[in-house]
Amino acid sequence: MVWSKSFPLEPVASLVDIEENAFLVPVRALRDEGTSYHYVAPSRYMEMQIEAVSAIEQVLEQRGIPYEEVMTWTTDGFYRETAEKVAYRKEEGCAVVEMECSALAAVAQLRGVSGERLLLLQIPWQI
Repeated sequence: MVWSKSFPLEPVASLVDIEENAFLVPVRALRDEGTSYHYVAPSRYMEMQIEAVSAIEQVLEQRGIPYEEVMTWTTDGFYRETAEKVAYRKEEGCAVVEMECSALAAVAQLRGVSGERLLLLQIPWQI
């Protein structure tokens, strides 16, 4: 299983109301970055591997840790996160924005390994 820690290495911003210290399990990533397109065929979304999602959720449930499944907006153009684009992404169902999820999912798919992310929203930074 390929794991990635989001905080403090990568900022995760909420697009909707999510409480502080929330564990978030991405189940789908909207691809708005360039890296993932070098590894898998173009598509609007990267679906997370159900086996990886289930493994993370099982561990969280065994430990009594609450979590929320989310769709994330992966973008490497954070200076292009305009109010209009944020509103559009929210309409599409994105709950958070970050910079790596779809790319890591694409690499995992290409390599035939199980890969998923567990996001931790430590500071409720909403855009």
